[in-house]
Amino acid sequence: MNLEINKELVLSTAHIPGREGLALRDLVAAGTIDDLRDGWRVWTGYTDETVLRPTSKVPTVQKLLFLALGAGCKWLVLDQDGPDYPDELEVFDW
Repeated sequence: MNLEINKELVLSTAHIPGREGLALRDLVAAGTIDDLRDGWRVWTGYTDETVLRPTSKVPTVQKLLFLALGAGCKWLVLDQDGPDYPDELEVFDW
């Protein structure tokens, strides 16, 4: 059997501003990203899509997507209970 196993980067939702969290909810409604119980899952292929370009409403998410892509991940998972890295990434209080 040849299984496909995908790599994902899991980060705390604290690494995005609250306004971007609200914008992600709109993208879920549009069917662009996956809604998880306590966060979101975004395909790293969206780094080239206009929906997540730097002038969009989620520039911090786009930076994290490029981080995930650079680490060889197919997905970026933003989870309320995910790990945070305050020494390496900005942390937002919302």
